[in-house]
Amino acid sequence: MEIINQLVTIYNTLDSDRALTDLEAKRYYSQMLAHGRLHLYTDRGYVIGLIESWRLDYEQLGRVICWHEFNALEEDVTVGPVAYISDIWVRPESRGTGKTKILIEMFKQANSDAEYYVSHRANHKVKYYRVYDKCTGYKHKLKET
Repeated sequence: MEIINQLVTIYNTLDSDRALTDLEAKRYYSQMLAHGRLHLYTDRGYVIGLIESWRLDYEQLGRVICWHEFNALEEDVTVGPVAYISDIWVRPESRGTGKTKILIEMFKQANSDAEYYVSHRANHKVKYYRVYDKCTGYKHKLKET
């Protein structure tokens, strides 16, 4: 199956509050791939995992966090000091196999010039954001080794 069609299928499977039609999703994923905002882990043309990120300015970040009048299809999400992880996904049977770490490394390499890194997290009870500045991010990396 073509990569874009696989991405649309993944989107339709995961997002119960689908905001995009299939045509809009195809356009969106094509655009994100073309601008280097979507990194894929594939095996023989089959999507195993993905990490999607946007480069945002501070005003855009505020609108993303409040989800107020933000449209990644219509706005420039390729430049800005903030690297925001908008989605990360790994096939259930491939979780815990190191694929997520590989995707995160792809994200880090593609966004090494960012001043801040932001990700949205959720557990069963609460949703929250993590923000790392370049210094803090590097300190966390040093602690891991």
